[in-house]
Amino acid sequence: MFYKYIFLPTLIFILWSSTGVAQSIQQMPAFQQFVRYDNGNQFTVDSLSTEGVNVLIFYDPGCGHCQELGYDIANNWESWSSSTSFYFISMGEKEGVDRYTAQYAKGLDQKSNVIFLQDSTGEFITLFDPQNFPSTYIYSAKDRSLIQFYDGVNTTADMQQHLSK
Repeated sequence: MFYKYIFLPTLIFILWSSTGVAQSIQQMPAFQQFVRYDNGNQFTVDSLSTEGVNVLIFYDPGCGHCQELGYDIANNWESWSSSTSFYFISMGEKEGVDRYTAQYAKGLDQKSNVIFLQDSTGEFITLFDPQNFPSTYIYSAKDRSLIQFYDGVNTTADMQQHLSK
């Protein structure tokens, strides 16, 4: 009998919470605490490109699936529209990100429409609620609405329709 008083409210809370999260990423959350790895400058939601498509990739430099995705994006670079901007967000230290770009995402750190960002406060997790690495969010730059979301393993073949020339 006691379990009814705990189980039902807990179940309702979980369902309500997961619905709220799913709805909250439909519009780009207003992040404020990211920092660029390349120059240490603050990077907020207002720093995003206002043209084309913004791709936010929450990754861990040591994650095998994240390494594959970075490699895939770099190797298919010519396939992407020039109005596609990629933002790689990690909670890791600069040394790990430097190794990631040198080994797996070769040349991406030299592209003008690719920015590597550090989230040392965990703001991304709080606002976007990713469950797996990598988590990829594709937003319209114009109205900041969600186009597509991949939580966990995805490939550039999955993203192709949203990012092609």
